[in-house]
Parts: sequence; structure tokens; C-alpha cells
Amino acid sequence: MHKVFVYGSLRQGCGLHTYLSGSKFLGERKTNKEFSLFSLGPFPAMVKGGNTKVIGEVYEINSKTLSILDRVEGHPDFYVRTLISLDDDTSVFSYLLPEVPSGVEKVISGDWLDYLTS
Repeated sequence: MHKVFVYGSLRQGCGLHTYLSGSKFLGERKTNKEFSLFSLGPFPAMVKGGNTKVIGEVYEINSKTLSILDRVEGHPDFYVRTLISLDDDTSVFSYLLPEVPSGVEKVISGDWLDYLTS
């Protein structure tokens, strides 16, 4: 089994959440304060390097679901599946962009759902 941190369109109530159906929800969590979150329009991107605690959800998933998420997230050609630490010292996988894209807006709050409703 694997643990994955999702922060955008895979979260509950969002368009891609169905890919996590059957996976065990472990709760809402925050990353350490070492990331930045950006809006790419219809979905966000988390990038290492920054001073934001990104808010998301953690799921326990099997290898089949991990493989599906890799395809959905374009790993390793778009997002890169990366082992990160959360603010409770839990190590989990998450999908990060390798660098900040140009001309995108930073999500200051670190919460994609909050950003969508503001």
C-alpha cells in the first residue's frame, strides 16, 4: 500500500476524485512550509521551493491505483511523483511540477478549493 497527498482536482468534490474511489481516506493534511502552489487554469500545480503549507488530502492506495494516478497526472513527463514530508512528519507521494511555469498565478493560501471559491 502507498500513501498519496492530493491537493487539487483529485480532492473530494473535484472532477478527478473518482480515480480514488475505493481508496481509504486518511484525512486532510498540510505539507511542510516548503512549497508553492500555482493555478494552471482548471487545475493547480505544486512546486518544491517556497514558503507555503499546501492543504490537501491523504489517501491510502494500492499499486493499481498508483499506476492509474501516474497516467492521469502525466508522470513523469508532466507532473513528477515525488516523496514529500507533511507537517506531521508523514512521508507520502505527491505529484509536483519540476519548475514554476511562466505567467501563472500563485495560490497564496495554499488551498486550491479555497482559491476556486474566492
